[in-house]
Amino acid sequence: MHFHLTVAPVTHDLIWKLVGPAYGRFLFQTATNFTDWTTLTTLTNSGEPFDYEFSALPDEPWRFFRTAPAQ
Repeated sequence: MHFHLTVAPVTHDLIWKLVGPAYGRFLFQTATNFTDWTTLTTLTNSGEPFDYEFSALPDEPWRFFRTAPAQ
C-alpha cells in the first residue's frame, strides 16, 4: 500500500505491506484517538499497487491510520 499524506504544504509518502491472506479484504481507517475509527476505503491484498491520498490541514488534531481485516 502506498499512502500519500499531505499536511499543507508537505507530503509524506508511506509504504507498508498488508499482512494477511492473498486476496483478503482490508479496511483502511483513520481516527484522532484509538477508539473512534472511520473507514476511508476497503482494499484487497492482491499484490497490485494501491495508492491512497489524504490531505489534512495543519491545525487538525493528530490523526492515526491503520489497516484491519474486513469482517
